[in-house]
Amino acid sequence: MIPFSRSLLARTSAVLVAMAAIISATAVVSLNFYMMSPLLESSVKDRAALLVLTARTWMELDDDRKSVYEIEMHNSQDLDVNASPRDFPVVPAGERYFDLLVSELNQQLDVPVKLMRGDERLWVNISIGNGTPLQIGFSPQLPQLQLLYVWLPLFIASATFILLIAFLVVRRITQPVTEVSERASSFRGEVDFEPLPEVGPDEFVVLASSFNRMAEEISSLIANRTTLLAGISHDIRTPLTRMMLAVEMLPDSVDPVLIERFKRNLNSIDSLISDAASFVKGVYEQPEEVEFEGFLHKTIDAVDAGVKTTWAGDKPLTLEVAQAAFQRVMNNLIGNAIQHADGARVHVEVDGGEVQVHVLDDGPGIPPEDRSRVLQPFVRLDTARSSQTGGSGLGLAIVSQLCEKHGWRVKIDASDTGGTDAVLFIPRNVAEDLNEEDSIAK
Repeated sequence: MIPFSRSLLARTSAVLVAMAAIISATAVVSLNFYMMSPLLESSVKDRAALLVLTARTWMELDDDRKSVYEIEMHNSQDLDVNASPRDFPVVPAGERYFDLLVSELNQQLDVPVKLMRGDERLWVNISIGNGTPLQIGFSPQLPQLQLLYVWLPLFIASATFILLIAFLVVRRITQPVTEVSERASSFRGEVDFEPLPEVGPDEFVVLASSFNRMAEEISSLIANRTTLLAGISHDIRTPLTRMMLAVEMLPDSVDPVLIERFKRNLNSIDSLISDAASFVKGVYEQPEEVEFEGFLHKTIDAVDAGVKTTWAGDKPLTLEVAQAAFQRVMNNLIGNAIQHADGARVHVEVDGGEVQVHVLDDGPGIPPEDRSRVLQPFVRLDTARSSQTGGSGLGLAIVSQLCEKHGWRVKIDASDTGGTDAVLFIPRNVAEDLNEEDSIAK
């Protein structure tokens, strides 16, 4: 299973998110330059003009009408007109709106103006001609903040909508690719392989069709190979038995060394046939639920009761495995360790996702560059395998093929003593990923 962070969906979504962020940042900058700034400057000019006009109008009114005018300006424009200026703290520079307002007032009045804050209002002293300065107060609420409150939710809602739509579109596009990837990773050459649906855009139809055709050809090839292997193994067994019987019935005058050589060659052929028959049987076996600890001990004892077993992790543990295939794998691994090294031991590790069965020995080990090669048929290492030990040369190849068929993994590593550590990885949910097959071998 591909991690989501490395999937096509995640990577494409990340690209879209980055593009959306760039577009959003560009939109914010453009909005501020072409809309917010002009609106802010226009608001500043309107506010400065209103303050100057209010002061001039008040100066021109009769004294008996000034109080009425002050009330009207407070109610209609939210301006407080005070003929007796008071001292308030000066607003420090740094706020763009305030700085622009002071600059605009300075230009319109042609005299320095200070902006003050007090009584939850902003105040400015305006002198018209040589008269007494008139103090006018107004709300400190900034117009640009009101615009920000309007545009910010709209921007967030738009960005969220765009990202959601982009994610759904990308998911719809990548879903067929993900399905092909999952099917390809779980395909084991099953005869009854369920083909991918050939629907959707033309590219996906061609992809699904090509994959289905490839899977059918591979399944047919594997089935024919296995059937042929089973038939040849069965057909050779009869003449081989006759040859063994004939060797046993040779007269005493025949050279005993020659007879022993014949027997050894016939036994080698018989070993090859037995390995082939075991492989065919294991390939078409279905997994069954077993109490793994007891089943493992029984399997090991059938090979060599003297092999010690250690355990780390959950106990007891139930696991779905193909029993005959597992027994063949363990028989080959333990047999190799006993035959080609100094003894064998088994260590089991169980975590949340899989079971690891380590078959360790204290032999000379296998060089790192040869650890994958020994899983190929008829590969024997002179440095680690003596020519006198016999064997068909198919043991580890059968292990590799059976593991691949049943969704297991095998890895050749080094043990803590410098020998070989053959590790069998069995996913705890492997049975959910396997398709049922009809057995054609007996």
